Parts: sequence; structure tokens; C-alpha cells
Amino acid sequence: MQNFACFRIIEKEPKKKTAKEGEIAQMKFQKIEKDLSYKDRIYNALKEAIITNELKAGQMINERSLSEQFGISRTPIREALKSLENDGWIATEPFCGTWVKKIETKDLTDIFQMRLALEPLAIELAMKNIINSEEKELTTIVQNQIHASSKMNPLEFTKADLEFHLFINHLSGNALLIKTLSGFMDFMSRYLIQTIRRVQPYDIPLQEHQAILDGILQKDVAAAKEAVTLHIQRAYITATENIEKN
Repeated sequence: MQNFACFRIIEKEPKKKTAKEGEIAQMKFQKIEKDLSYKDRIYNALKEAIITNELKAGQMINERSLSEQFGISRTPIREALKSLENDGWIATEPFCGTWVKKIETKDLTDIFQMRLALEPLAIELAMKNIINSEEKELTTIVQNQIHASSKMNPLEFTKADLEFHLFINHLSGNALLIKTLSGFMDFMSRYLIQTIRRVQPYDIPLQEHQAILDGILQKDVAAAKEAVTLHIQRAYITATENIEKN
């Protein structure tokens, strides 16, 4: 993935990297308060920077630099970086360093396969639990997304898009399902923020979300499950096309 000198040959390298060669991440992170969990705070801060594209694909991450920016020792930095690597956000090669991973087509395929398997189940469970006030809240989320679309605001649109899915997942009441799908949504958020500024596919996802909402409000489980399945399938096609263009 990297073009800078290494002391051994890496068997497989991606064709290109996004960040400038050899660029070390220099972010304006706030000092960590001493009474908070260092590792978790650093993990969350770095993951958020990756999701919002402040830390770009291919950008180098340096322990010493992060230690100085956060104002703490390198041990919790190292622990946070290890967790980020385990969760697929960054990559490390001995003698080469640590960098932000690029979103690959295979990553999206894996995520969308899991979403196709789990989100229809989440819809079904949610419809057994949902009450009137929650139906109104779900309707408000769709209205917020329509408003963001009218303003051509990609960040607000993405926020409402993800909130729609996360709220339905929350209503399922299945803790393991919620945790699993929430993890996928972090990766989806990163993808959407990086791509929606260019493609701005507002109308189609809005129509699909409305179809899902209609199924829920009409108590039609089959229709809601079919709508979310079609939504995910269409989103996968769009996602892979966008990734392959970059």
C-alpha cells in the first residue's frame, strides 16, 4: 500500500494510496482528561477522524506524534491503535509503519451481505415492539432527511440516513443484533461521507426509506422487509460502482 522504503518486500500492495507519500498524520486533537479512559478516548477520536475523512486513506499514523498531540504516554496510544487495527480501520506492517486503510470493494461486499441477512430481521423484530411515539420519531427522521436533501446538505443527509437504520435496529430489542449492525454503520458512515459529496443520490434512497416507513406504519411486515432488502441491494450496486471509480 505504501510507496516509501521498507526493509522487506510486501507480497501484495494496493495500486495506489490516497494521501501524499510519507505524510504523517497531524491532527488537532484535544488533550485527554486524566480521569477518562485513555485507550477508549483515543480510539474514538481516531475512528471519528477516519470516518469523517480528516484522516484519509493511506495517511501515516505515528505513535510519537499522537502522544504529543493528546498529551499522554505512548502506551494507551499503542493500545488504541491495536484495537483500530483489529477492527479494520488501520493497517500496520513491520518496518513500514501504520496507515489508514482504504475502503475496498471486498469490505463493502462483506458488510452488505451481512446487512441483507440481518436488517430484514431487525425490521421484523422492530415491528413487534414499535409504539405510536416511535412511529412518529421514525417519520421525523425521514422528514429530516427530506429537508437535508432540499438543502443539498450531504453531511446532514448522511446523518439522517444512518439514524433511520440505527433507530429501526434499536427497536428490534436484540442487543447482539444492535451491536453488530451498529458496527457496520460506522463503516457505512465513512463510505457515505466520502462519496455522497460527489454523487449526491438523494432521491432514490429517500423513496426507498419512505417505502420502508410505509410498510412499518401500515403494519405490513412483508412489505417492509421487501423494501429494506431492495434498498440494501440497490445501495450495494451504487457503492461498488463508486468504489471502483476511485
